[in-house]
Amino acid sequence: FELEKDAESTVAELNDLDSINDTEINALAATLAEKIELEKDAESTVAELNDLDSLQIKLATAAVNEANATLNNAKAELAAANLNAPFNGVITSISVEIGDPVNRTTPTIDILDPSIVVVDGSIDEIDVLSVKVGDAVTVTLDALPDQPLEGVVDEIGDGVNQQGVIEFPLTVALTPPDDIELIEGLSATATIVLNQIDNALLVPLQAVGGSFFQATVDIVTPDGFVTTNIELGASDDFWVIAESGISEGQEVLMAVAKSVDPFQQLFGAGGGAIRIPGGAAPGPGGGGRGGVGGGPQ
Repeated sequence: FELEKDAESTVAELNDLDSINDTEINALAATLAEKIELEKDAESTVAELNDLDSLQIKLATAAVNEANATLNNAKAELAAANLNAPFNGVITSISVEIGDPVNRTTPTIDILDPSIVVVDGSIDEIDVLSVKVGDAVTVTLDALPDQPLEGVVDEIGDGVNQQGVIEFPLTVALTPPDDIELIEGLSATATIVLNQIDNALLVPLQAVGGSFFQATVDIVTPDGFVTTNIELGASDDFWVIAESGISEGQEVLMAVAKSVDPFQQLFGAGGGAIRIPGGAAPGPGGGGRGGVGGGPQ
């Protein structure tokens, strides 16, 4: 822009002159050419400066990106150094020290969840296949016999030989009510319902006779008793389901074991029959009466 002004000024000066010699014309032309070159140099310098600014911006951007990547890697390494528990709780023990060799399967820290109470027990091998993790469990504490607690099977361990009997360790997880503060070491009994049949007719197992192929019961009548064939269902080793052959409310005779006092036996005295819970006093021949009732099995 300045160069154009100078050129216009020079032209105006030339127009104002009546006469001008060659020397002056050449001098003016040289001055104009010099100004043009200076303008070109200035434009080239500005372009170089613009290119330099663009390069510096790119270099600075690359440096920032590299710094962010380094920061993210550092954050990831820091997060990997933290041990996050799967639940909130209290650390009860640490089984390793600094410098000890460990692997992925080495237990290192025990964490207690104060909101969950566990009951450790065992189950016989004849029942273990019928139990699975997650099954509902009713737990009765000796210290709270009238307040059963609900829980679930949390873990079933490997079988252990206990004096020739195979038992499987079993852990039950409880969620006790807020108004109960349980302490470690309490005795408990866990009940797991393996099968439930509603509205079943139950007969005492001790009242069942007959053979493997045909079960019978002795139904009490005014004249004594009558032996009747019945069809049996599931049993819990105390009661058995009578699917047909008998009605609710009928009385049946039960076989009763006898217990003899060793001192009475030594001196020739007779023993007395044991009364069975739920049954009447045994009659002649060691028999007792039992009721037939309905209820869940």
